[in-house]
Amino acid sequence: MADENTGAEATISDETQLDTLREGIDDPQVLKAQLAAEAEARRQLTARAKAAEAELKELKSKPVTETTVTESNTNAAPTSDDKIWEVADLISKGYTKQDAEFIERNGGKAALADPNSHASLALKAIVDQRKAEQAATQTDQSGGEDSFRVTNFNIPKNASLTDLKKSIADMEKALPHAD
Repeated sequence: MADENTGAEATISDETQLDTLREGIDDPQVLKAQLAAEAEARRQLTARAKAAEAELKELKSKPVTETTVTESNTNAAPTSDDKIWEVADLISKGYTKQDAEFIERNGGKAALADPNSHASLALKAIVDQRKAEQAATQTDQSGGEDSFRVTNFNIPKNASLTDLKKSIADMEKALPHAD
């Protein structure tokens, strides 16, 4: 009963491998070459494993320095705290919260520094529009209504030169014109 297997064998036994090798290859020189190649491969793997273990042990014993931390932070993507502080900085410089969030979504301060970037051009258009709307609300007159005055441009039938000059002056006063 001790000879019976209670479960399936997980690996092929050495005896079956040797039997297979004996049947397939009869030349002892070929077998010696294969064994030497396998021994060399095992030696190389063992050497690599020992080197990796030594390197791991050295890295674990070495204290973490600030330079390695800062290098990892510069290579990493900006965290949400960094974005929040950048938005706060832009707001403190006079941008609205919506403008600052727009800048952050479209490349941050680097995109804003480039005058030809889409974010920079769009933000410039938004700011110009906002300034124009603010200037329009600060005018003295209500709305954009014209103020009409009744004027008389009738010229007498026998007009003199002074009458004509007076009529021209009245027309210039009544008609809008750029200075």
